[in-house]
Amino acid sequence: MRRRFFAVVSIILIFVAIVAGTQIPSTRSFTGIGGGTVTTPPSPRIVSVDFDKKSVVPGQVVTITIKAINDGENATAQQIWVGFPNNPPVSDIQLVSWDGYGITILGPGVGMQESACGPVYDLTTSYSFIIAQHGLGYGGGWPKGLVETLVITVRFPDVDTFAFDVNMEGWNAAGISCYPTTGMYDQRDALVTPYLIFKRFQVSAIPGTPTEVNLSITNHNRHTIRQTQQNLTAQTFELMNAAAFPGTITAENLPLVISPGSTEVMRLRIEVPSGIYGTYDISYKVTGLP
Repeated sequence: MRRRFFAVVSIILIFVAIVAGTQIPSTRSFTGIGGGTVTTPPSPRIVSVDFDKKSVVPGQVVTITIKAINDGENATAQQIWVGFPNNPPVSDIQLVSWDGYGITILGPGVGMQESACGPVYDLTTSYSFIIAQHGLGYGGGWPKGLVETLVITVRFPDVDTFAFDVNMEGWNAAGISCYPTTGMYDQRDALVTPYLIFKRFQVSAIPGTPTEVNLSITNHNRHTIRQTQQNLTAQTFELMNAAAFPGTITAENLPLVISPGSTEVMRLRIEVPSGIYGTYDISYKVTGLP
């Protein structure tokens, strides 16, 4: 039994020696190289919104200048939307100039889809609006870094508060981007930045005696579809040309919350020191949310 055991061990040792002396080539994994293109969406942004009158009387024409840019990748197309919840007649809205190529001015009752930034559903517009487009059939696309300017005029209706809303949409193969990302919901359930121009007031102030003026502010109904229109909250009142006015003007009931479709009154207290006489043109600014 002992001899048979050693015989088996010898055979195993011989086999190990043979295997150890044989060169077995290593296996290489393959190497591949390649490339691709990564495209990001455009990034539309409103640079500035200016109007030539700080307050107006009914029938006057207001010139609105809007500058917009694409901060992102080249856009197949970008659009500036300007809505008018007061619903002025289309004939009272005029194009002065547009650096882009396509302009559409439409009134209420137009069938269309909602904002490209939301779920798709059909709607009928409730008030007049403008679409200024560059790209996708209206000239080439909107390149990165390009600033374009839209200038329009609107005849001021006989209202206490004239409102217009501004937003942008831009897209390319990578997707859609919208501006702003916070704000008021409009008739397309798009987020917009609202701008208000107030009816001009005239008041006689007796030096040394406080005078009160009521400033009516309306949160016009945007006729949203699925979203809930927000309250308008006036938070600050600022006299813009304080150096030119010898007195003070302060708002007494801030913050002032205005629900959709309603009008609230901001009480302004005007004080002129004794011994001061004259006629003064003032400009003021009201800010708040959204």
